Amino acid sequence: MEAEIINQRAYAGLLLVLALLAASCSGTNATSPGGPEPAQEEHGAIADPDPAPEPGAAEAPEEPDRPERADLAVHAEQVEVTLPFVLVRVPDLGFSTYVFEEYRVEFFDDPAPGIRASDPHPGRSTFIEVTALPAGTGQEEARAALSAAADAPGGWVQPGVPVRPWAVDTVTADHGDVADVYFLVEHGGRYLLMRQHFAWVDAEALGPVLEGFLNEWLWDDGGYLVPR
Repeated sequence: MEAEIINQRAYAGLLLVLALLAASCSGTNATSPGGPEPAQEEHGAIADPDPAPEPGAAEAPEEPDRPERADLAVHAEQVEVTLPFVLVRVPDLGFSTYVFEEYRVEFFDDPAPGIRASDPHPGRSTFIEVTALPAGTGQEEARAALSAAADAPGGWVQPGVPVRPWAVDTVTADHGDVADVYFLVEHGGRYLLMRQHFAWVDAEALGPVLEGFLNEWLWDDGGYLVPR
């Protein structure tokens, strides 16, 4: 990320990243056979130009007309800045969102459908990854998958991290200089696993990227991940 926009500090804590996330937290007239005959229309009567829809025939909400590229107001070191983001659609996961323009975006389907947005700068392993749990996964199975993902060798797992309104559960795995924050997300009976991977020294640089990614996460049915 450009040095003039985001000045990386010598250290950063998880609480800052989570605080950035928290800040983002808002008929017809047909008759059946044998029934009475429909009333005859009066001569010269004007048909209803906007008839009521049939029950259950409501149309699915259309996705807002969002530009392919947008300059979004986000926060870096508690200061509002404007950064360029690009629209990314993830139909396999049922949502679209905006990713920081400098990030590299990858789609994959093995071992499960997913997306990864990663920092391309040399020496950084920062990325945001979202994968789908198998169809039919229940909440207990999903929580078990969350714990298994965070329980990597050499990590200090911190359960009980404050859960965001849009997440079912959260676990952090501290690996010393590097951390992984996992979120379990549920929508329409389907569970997704989000992983935020970063070095502590890069936490503040990731903050505004995460802010745009989460705030602009729009489900295909028209609802936002972060309540508005």
